[in-house]
Amino acid sequence: MAEAVEAARTQQAAPEGLPAPQEETPADDVPRLKSGVDAREASRLGHAAQASLRRSREAAQPGDVIRHLRVPVNVAATVRRLAAEAQRGSTHASRELRAWMAELEADIPVSTSELDAKTRQRLLTRLLSELEAEDDPQPSPGVAAPQNAP
Repeated sequence: MAEAVEAARTQQAAPEGLPAPQEETPADDVPRLKSGVDAREASRLGHAAQASLRRSREAAQPGDVIRHLRVPVNVAATVRRLAAEAQRGSTHASRELRAWMAELEADIPVSTSELDAKTRQRLLTRLLSELEAEDDPQPSPGVAAPQNAP
């Protein structure tokens, strides 16, 4: 079949004004490997075998399940570390820091119902103490308390 393709290629007429295509070396003059194929064909076969092997390795096996996991990430520590490296001149750290900052929301919505009971109680106690401090400011030592006289 290769000879038929070769013969058809050499019989094609060249466009006017251009020389006729030169004949390629006969198939008998092409160096062959021990397997009986030339280097180009061996390369093509090797690539096909590698692709086939890769596909068989990547094929999903029965029972393979894809699961998505959520893991906690200490974002503050990561951003702090990247910022420190960026300050020292690391271009990679500055690019990664910019990517993190683009992903992070300015205000992360948090619901107290998502907190455990102990943390929720500590938060409530702290907020109440801060509100009481705002309502009843304690005078600083050495400063007279304001008199609310009618």
